[in-house]
Amino acid sequence: HDAHLGVVEFDPPPDTEIPDWFDLTRHELQVTLRMRPEQVDALPRASRIAERRELDDDRVEVDVVVTGERRLDHLLVTLDPDVEVVGDDVRERQRMHATELLAAYT
Repeated sequence: HDAHLGVVEFDPPPDTEIPDWFDLTRHELQVTLRMRPEQVDALPRASRIAERRELDDDRVEVDVVVTGERRLDHLLVTLDPDVEVVGDDVRERQRMHATELLAAYT
């Protein structure tokens, strides 16, 4: 929320809203996730729920939309470990990005 470096203070800029006229729809990517209802609130703010379906096992299935591959990678590596990512290609992308991030720390 804020940072101090010696006597210099830093206040982060306010969240910026993308104007409605700025069309990013061609960069939107969608991923389907299965999770507990309370986990939906923990999704990054840069994502939106396109559709939400109740499942028989007290979980929900949500179609999450993000703008751009970088936000998709961020979403995938910040998910709770018990969130199920639907789709082999997306699960592989999640694994690969997490492996790359961990390699920086080894």
